[in-house]
Amino acid sequence: MSDEGSVSDSSGLDSLVNSSLSLFKSNERCVICDKPKTNFCQRCMSAKYCSKECQADDFPIHKLLCAEYERMSKSTRPTPNAKIAFFFGAPMTGETPKPKLIWWDKERRVMKDGTGRVTYTNVLAEGGRYEDPEVGTTTILNDFARGDHSNDHTAPTGRILGHTLAVHYRHKQGFNSSVANLGIFKATGYNLAKMWNGPVVIYSLEDMHMPYSDLRKVFQDVTMFDFRIGINYFKFYMNKGGRSNGGPEALSVGGMFQYEIHEPKLFEELMVRYAGDAKPIKGVRISCQGDINRLHKKEYQVMDVLPNHPIFFADQPDPHASILKQLGLPLIARKFLS
Repeated sequence: MSDEGSVSDSSGLDSLVNSSLSLFKSNERCVICDKPKTNFCQRCMSAKYCSKECQADDFPIHKLLCAEYERMSKSTRPTPNAKIAFFFGAPMTGETPKPKLIWWDKERRVMKDGTGRVTYTNVLAEGGRYEDPEVGTTTILNDFARGDHSNDHTAPTGRILGHTLAVHYRHKQGFNSSVANLGIFKATGYNLAKMWNGPVVIYSLEDMHMPYSDLRKVFQDVTMFDFRIGINYFKFYMNKGGRSNGGPEALSVGGMFQYEIHEPKLFEELMVRYAGDAKPIKGVRISCQGDINRLHKKEYQVMDVLPNHPIFFADQPDPHASILKQLGLPLIARKFLS
């Protein structure tokens, strides 16, 4: 586990810990098993474990942001009130989808450039393909963490948080044109009951859990303890009967086009995983002139197409549909994205 710090005895370290971690006074328990005798992750100083076994259990999730949290917690804040938040947004071209840390102030992402100019950005507007980015929704995770929730969720353990943990996302993100959030999908190990769409932020408030409208909204830094709670929420949201259909559903409607473009091997692996025992169908890949001239590919290549490929679910307009219809050919076509 070279990417993550080892467990260190927390006694006598409180004076060295970022002041934002004072909220751990009410959460001095193991991230995994909730036992009271715990030690900090020595690197990020933002999550506690009762043993190396529990730390190893959390490692696949914790390693995603451990080093970045250490760096950001020691950096200069762009504004006095800016706090650390978790951000799951649309990746830049060629970038692997993954969670990030951002500075959060006034429910906006805050940044300072080299000239000292401070800008505030509505993160819900990032990623495009969304008509009304100003309309956002916030869900409080305290009930979920505690285990007091509806039948739509199943949490593995209950936790009493000493602060308020909130998820901020697009209103009706499951019914508008927001694309699948592959950062969340990847962070949860491709195990979602319901696919999340559009940018998502997890932030923390000093107030104890109460109706959201009554919160004083005094922001504070999130911790890596909060990160685990957030990931668990994403995994178990709308989880009825232990189902995990988020990935296959997103794949069939073209919601994973970012993987198809930037990580074609992973895209193919996911198709094979979700297809199960389904038999592939023979298709033909028609190379463009650039592929033929520069990459020396054949003009026509026979390829196997799994029945859960987006081509069968009309995720993109078929530019050849009218021609094929006139010719009376029962064929379907789709632009090859990778």
